[in-house]
Amino acid sequence: MTFRMRAVVVTEYGGKAGIVELPAPEVAPGRILIEIAAAGMNPMDRSIAGGVWKSVMAATFPMVLGFDVAGIVGDIGEETTRFGVGKSTSARSSTSRRRSQKSSPDHIPTGSTL
Repeated sequence: MTFRMRAVVVTEYGGKAGIVELPAPEVAPGRILIEIAAAGMNPMDRSIAGGVWKSVMAATFPMVLGFDVAGIVGDIGEETTRFGVGKSTSARSSTSRRRSQKSSPDHIPTGSTL
């Protein structure tokens, strides 16, 4: 079975945000996967989506918006020690996943691949 996730995305800088279904990410070493119950968009999300920060944060489209999340840890990657499956958590995620999959163990990256 292929799991899917709903996400708010833009398909180009300055584009209208919309809800789409995307393949759910797989958990990577040093990462956690959060089953997100709530996500918030703030003015920074719109700035990034509008291209204001594109010189320092190049985007890959579709760009998933919503940096502030809360939910339950659904899976943990190898080398992850600070989180446990089934635990409630919240995060203000970074933008590292949009540019790279590299991170230190237990670093919390963007979106539902937290």
